Amino acid sequence: MAAAIQTLTERIEQLEVRHETEIQALKAGSVGGSVYTRWGRTTCPQNGTELVYDGFTAGNTYDQNRAADYICLSGDPIWGVYSDSPLTYSPKIYGTEYEMPEYSAGGTKFFGSNMHDHDVPCAVCRSSRPTTVMIPGRNQ
Repeated sequence: MAAAIQTLTERIEQLEVRHETEIQALKAGSVGGSVYTRWGRTTCPQNGTELVYDGFTAGNTYDQNRAADYICLSGDPIWGVYSDSPLTYSPKIYGTEYEMPEYSAGGTKFFGSNMHDHDVPCAVCRSSRPTTVMIPGRNQ
């Protein structure tokens, strides 16, 4: 058991170093290509892209009209100083989930599985190509 914990700890440390190196390279602009987000996915396509990080989609609650854009939160956060007191006013961000009760009630599958109440994943990818544009609703 101790060996498994040690192996897991070492793997986590390796991932943290890799993520930090990649993030610093992206910030410095020393990496060619472009960065984009794949919503609803945990991987990048095998066409010359690489995964920067994967995580979960987040934004406003469905009944709020505040921020306009969703963001891809890391699945491996590093917490700073914060207060989770209900008396403290602070901006809030909410996880996003699929709401498809009509698909789950009768056992009907959407994209091959029951997605109702599942968290929406995301993947931030880097392409080695100089520019990338994602046009919603199109595959070309």
